[in-house]
Amino acid sequence: MAEKSIFNEPDVDFHLKLNQQLFHIPYELLSKRVKHTQAVINKETKSLHELTSALNEIFKHNDVEHDKVALANITGMIRKIDDIEKFLSMQIKSYCQILNRIKKRLEFFHELKDIKSQSSEISNDENDHNTRNKLIQWYQSYTNILIGDYLTRNNPIKYNSETNEHWNSGVVFLKQIQLDDLIDYDVLLEANRISTSLLHEHDLLPLISWINDNKKILTKKLSILEFQARLQEYIELLKADNYTDAIFCFQKFLLPFVQSNFADLKLASGLLIFIKYCNKQKPNFFSSSSGFNAAEIKSRNLPIKKDQIFQHFFHKSLPRSTFDSETDTTKYDKSSLINLQNGDFERYFNLLNDERWSVLNDLFLDDFYSMYGISQNDPLLIYLSLGISSLKTRDCLHPSDDEKENKELESSIIAQGEVEDLQIFTLHSLKRKNCPVCSETFKPITQSLPFAHHIQSQLFENPVLLPNGNIYDSKKLKKLAKTLKKQNLISLGPGQIMDPVDMKIFCESDSIKMYPT
Repeated sequence: MAEKSIFNEPDVDFHLKLNQQLFHIPYELLSKRVKHTQAVINKETKSLHELTSALNEIFKHNDVEHDKVALANITGMIRKIDDIEKFLSMQIKSYCQILNRIKKRLEFFHELKDIKSQSSEISNDENDHNTRNKLIQWYQSYTNILIGDYLTRNNPIKYNSETNEHWNSGVVFLKQIQLDDLIDYDVLLEANRISTSLLHEHDLLPLISWINDNKKILTKKLSILEFQARLQEYIELLKADNYTDAIFCFQKFLLPFVQSNFADLKLASGLLIFIKYCNKQKPNFFSSSSGFNAAEIKSRNLPIKKDQIFQHFFHKSLPRSTFDSETDTTKYDKSSLINLQNGDFERYFNLLNDERWSVLNDLFLDDFYSMYGISQNDPLLIYLSLGISSLKTRDCLHPSDDEKENKELESSIIAQGEVEDLQIFTLHSLKRKNCPVCSETFKPITQSLPFAHHIQSQLFENPVLLPNGNIYDSKKLKKLAKTLKKQNLISLGPGQIMDPVDMKIFCESDSIKMYPT
């Protein structure tokens, strides 16, 4: 049974469904470390059994020389057992830390459940006040968790050489408010670090290291991440004119994917020939320091002909069936290999495009988040979207609500000096809405959200129709007239009111009382 809420906010089950990652991540971490520990134990146990068998064979000789060898072997076994003991102690400590995280998260949500149950058991003003304060405090802590999660995922990472740890403002924030056990910030930091290395540094080493550590899982789910990472490594080596390492990378890391990615491998092979030929034929356009520059070639639209390519590789002329001798080789026609309209050439540009780093980053985050059961959307943005969509109406995000346009209008009003006080007053106090959906801060989120479904309408208590066709609340029009008179913004006679939109003045007697049905 759902607990009664004094704020009419979601129940505990709702929060648990949106925060499954708080329990799924430590579960996955625990599972991986248990498997790793079991593998190490099996390996070391097998090694100890082999050493014991060898030791028994040595004892059979029963002489001094073999006894010395046996003593050395026993010393080695003792050291190995000590190393295993240290390893197991570290693993136990790691298990306890993960279990402590799970325990604290259960306590955190149990606290919310207890607060809700207390509010439903006893009903008096003092209890409601205490419960309300506890609930507000809980939601403040939860909001801080969402903010910390967002900062940890998205803020730049720094490295502390003294502690050999990575950190960012999100981790510092969580530790300062002592909520770091409620988020697996180390996992989020790892994703952030690898993503940053791909997007901003174009460095594949962190990604490849992560792939090697999780190769079994990626292979099991038929992920294409490893192939795309190795293909990008091959491309970067070609760009740097490092053909030896590029060929080695192709043979060792790309050829095993020949069955599943044969078309991509053919394209990669052609890329090697294409870049090497371009560098040999047009050395003036490439510097040895920067290697192959695809953007420069594309901007220059260099005319390298098919007959030139054929002559270079096969040392003979292109057959007449495919080569027209009357063609002017100085023009950029369809036979030009390096031509922006040539689809065969464009496919190489797609491989050399820096947008591949973004695609590779998306592949990595998809595999990383699915491995740990993490939502690809930030929880903070999910909650904001849920809240804002309940406020979004058909009147939101109207062009007239643009703050930039209002500021420009205000500037023009001041510059022209036309009844500026009254116009600025109506612009600030009446036309400009204090709406979170329309604000510049949340506008990028709200534009794609659906409108709220309201089953009840809120009407004016005393609606009146003015002669210009606009409908307002009668009391609010009278209150506005008093405010304008008090601030000497406009001269209104007795019984006169002003339309706040077009600023026309009417008599109260000219308005018609409306009766909505």
